[in-house]
Amino acid sequence: MKTKYKMVSWMVSHCNTSSKREKYVKELQKFIPVDVYGDCGPLKCGIRKQEERCYKKMEKEYKFYLSFENNLCKDYVSEKLFKILNYHIIPVVRGSGDYAAIAPPHSYINVEDFETQKDLANYLIYLDKNDTAYMEYFNWKKNYFVMNKFTKLNYISTFCTLCQKLHSDKTEKIYYNLTGMVFRRKLNVTKA
Repeated sequence: MKTKYKMVSWMVSHCNTSSKREKYVKELQKFIPVDVYGDCGPLKCGIRKQEERCYKKMEKEYKFYLSFENNLCKDYVSEKLFKILNYHIIPVVRGSGDYAAIAPPHSYINVEDFETQKDLANYLIYLDKNDTAYMEYFNWKKNYFVMNKFTKLNYISTFCTLCQKLHSDKTEKIYYNLTGMVFRRKLNVTKA
């Protein structure tokens, strides 16, 4: 935590969005510093292919990361949240998705829980000054982990492979017991 000497970071490439996230951030910046990386800000972190390097930089230097959606569509949550959950930085989310249903408890801060950007800024400042409260946002890592391309498990990649095969072959097929077929083959289970 000693290396985290900055408050809030945001990597963004779409500058004018229907969610108006850029306006939200501009108002937030009146109360707390937000370092903006990418096409919409003055700071650069490298090319897109080096995204992981940028996230590691954020993790090392910043306490919070803005994970704001382009669109405020019901039940839409992009990869922004899940990518940052792999790092030791608290995501601050803004979107219309049901974050409580898809993310570990107490793993993020939702802007919807605050009436104004000033209220959010005050809470982030509180966490910045209170290491115990800040660290509580990482307790979920004791019981949960994020599955993504870096942590592919066999049963997840099995479904991805199955989906690819189903969509690549144009001949008509009917599968009556898809789950049994997949897991029997993947787990080497045979009928007695």
